[in-house]
Amino acid sequence: EDEAARAARERLRTHRRLVLPGASVSVKVTMRRDADASRDLPPAPVSDRFPCRAKELESFWVLVGCKQTGALLGIKKVNTLATEPLAVTVKCSVPEDTTAGRQKWTLFVMNDTFLGVDQEFNFTMDVEPAEMS
Repeated sequence: EDEAARAARERLRTHRRLVLPGASVSVKVTMRRDADASRDLPPAPVSDRFPCRAKELESFWVLVGCKQTGALLGIKKVNTLATEPLAVTVKCSVPEDTTAGRQKWTLFVMNDTFLGVDQEFNFTMDVEPAEMS
């Protein structure tokens, strides 16, 4: 794990927000490609089974979910990353039945083209008790 990944994990671990069940939350992520500085774009995908993909470039899916419940809270597709940082905002919906207290969520970054580049980052959100009416 490189220094940038460790720093990102630390920022996620220490930055907490209070949310209410049923609320919408925006999770902001800065993505950057760790690549050769001489290239602006990644190599084109090569596959005998999907020759049409050779003209396309890779994309990433950024997902926020809860592994314990299997809930998908938010998803966003991000087109090709260059070497410049890209700010991404994933809109998430906190389920109505979320229990109050510290909840462990996971940010998944998944590549739709290449194997072995997917990443996971764990973070917590503090859920306030829902008000009874």
